[in-house]
Amino acid sequence: MAAENLIDFTDHVTRDDIQWEAAPIATGHLVGTRRYGVWRTKGRGDWLLMFTLSGRGHAGNAVLNPGDIVLLKPGFRQDYGTARGASRWEILWAHFQPRPHWREWLLWPEAEPGVLTLTLDGERHAQVEAALWEMRRHAIGPQARREDFAMNALEQALLWCETASPAARRLDPRIDVAMRFLLDNLAHPIALPEV
Repeated sequence: MAAENLIDFTDHVTRDDIQWEAAPIATGHLVGTRRYGVWRTKGRGDWLLMFTLSGRGHAGNAVLNPGDIVLLKPGFRQDYGTARGASRWEILWAHFQPRPHWREWLLWPEAEPGVLTLTLDGERHAQVEAALWEMRRHAIGPQARREDFAMNALEQALLWCETASPAARRLDPRIDVAMRFLLDNLAHPIALPEV
């Protein structure tokens, strides 16, 4: 990513005095230096997703390392920034209003009131990062319906996150094996005992 697209925040920011619009989505790529921090005593009226790319940050008492993703719920205190002792915190972020059918995907472990966290590894990490870069590209792009494209990419990221959440609905492993077998053999006649 080109340096001109990065935001370098060096000071602590207090944002309680700003009135935020309820846009469907606002996104960014941020590199916060050691003094970067945000405090909002009443939070905001939307959700905030932050995915740590490099460095180390914090959201409340939760420490965020590369591959960690955090959701801040609307209406809760927000205290986040570069972690103490870290020189930087690089994140992809999105303020958004979830579509109604997304609610069950936002049931992540709660580190503290209003702060939901997941640690992503392997394929999930790669898929979420790619979807969030795609979200950012669409959000700042010139195409018509760019907010819809950005929301679609965010939806993909949230679906991948939902697969890492302990609250996600899990299938009985035997059903998963049977489904894979059936999908791999669609072109062949299959008897029930084979499944």
